[in-house]
Amino acid sequence: MAYSLGLKFGYGLFETIYYNGHLEDFDRHMRRLNESLIKLNMSPVDCDEVLKNALLHLEPSGHNAIRISVYQDKDQVITYETRNHIQKESYDVKFSSIKRHSSQPLFQLKSTCHLSYFLEKQSLKDYDEALHFNEKGHLTEGIYTNVFFVKSGIFYTPAVDCGILPGIYREKVIETLKKLGIPIKIGYYNREDIESADEVFMTNALIKIMPVRRLEGQTFKEDLYTKLLIKEML
Repeated sequence: MAYSLGLKFGYGLFETIYYNGHLEDFDRHMRRLNESLIKLNMSPVDCDEVLKNALLHLEPSGHNAIRISVYQDKDQVITYETRNHIQKESYDVKFSSIKRHSSQPLFQLKSTCHLSYFLEKQSLKDYDEALHFNEKGHLTEGIYTNVFFVKSGIFYTPAVDCGILPGIYREKVIETLKKLGIPIKIGYYNREDIESADEVFMTNALIKIMPVRRLEGQTFKEDLYTKLLIKEML
C-alpha cells in the first residue's frame, strides 16, 4: 500500500484549513507543509494541484474546513477530509497532567502521529482544551491550539523551543501585534505567569482567536485586549 508507513507509524503530515469562499491562508499552510515534508525526507506537494483538489472536495460538500493529509512510502498519497467547524464564544480550559518534552521534534510538525492528542481530547469532559507544560515547567500549548496571555497591556506567548507547533494563526497574531506597535514577548513562562494574567486566549486556523473564560477554578472577566485584537484581525 502506498502509505503503509503512514498507517504503521503515523508517518505523514496534515494541514487543516478554514474555508470561507476561499481557503484562508492557503499559501502559509502549504509553505509550512512543504517545509515539514522536506524535514521528513518526503516529497513536497504541488500546491496548485492540492488547491484544485481541495476545492473539488469542499464546494459540493457545503463544509467550512478541510484536512489535507500527506503520506508517502514508494508513492505519495494525499487525502482530503471535509468537516464543519462550529465556533464557540469562549473556552473553559484545564491544566494537563501530561508533560511535553521540549526536544521532541514532532511537536513542531503537524504530524499524523496524533493518537495521544486524540485520547487526551476525548478525556476533556467539561473542558474545551488542556494546557501543557514541558519537562522544565515552561508553558507550551494546548492539545490543538497555541496560547497567549495578556498582563498589564503586554501580550505573552511561549517560544517555539518550549516544544510547540508554530501555528499559522499564532504567526498572524504576532505579526499583527508588531504592526500595531503593541508589545509582545515570546519566551518562557510558568503556571504562575498565566494564572496571574488579566486575559488568556487560544489560537488555531479554525477557532482563530478564542477567549478563555475559565482556567480550572479561575475565571477571567476581562477580555478588552482580546476583543480589540479580534476586531483588528477580522
